[in-house]
Amino acid sequence: MGSSLVGDQFYDTYAEEVAHILQYDRKVGGNALLLQFDTRKKEKSHFYRSLSKYIYFDLNGPIFWLAYQFQNGTSCANFYEKEARNYANRRFEGCD
Repeated sequence: MGSSLVGDQFYDTYAEEVAHILQYDRKVGGNALLLQFDTRKKEKSHFYRSLSKYIYFDLNGPIFWLAYQFQNGTSCANFYEKEARNYANRRFEGCD
C-alpha cells in the first residue's frame, strides 16, 4: 500500500516528521533524569540488565504527551506542530 502524498507534499511531510523526532529528542529530558538510576539498576540486577536489552523504559513519551495536552487546540495553534512545520518547510505558516 503506497502513500497518496506526491512531490513537494511528500517531502514537506517527511521533513516535518523528522523535525518532530528532533523535538522529541532535544526538548524532553525525562530520560536523562533516569540515566543514573538505570545504570545502577543494570549493575545490580542481572534480570533488569537482560530485560533492558528488549524493553526500553522511556520517560520522554509521557512527558511529551503531557506537554502536548497542555497546548490543547488545533494543530495550527499547537506550538510543537507550528515549530516543526516552520522548521521543516522553511517558511512561516501563521494561524488564521
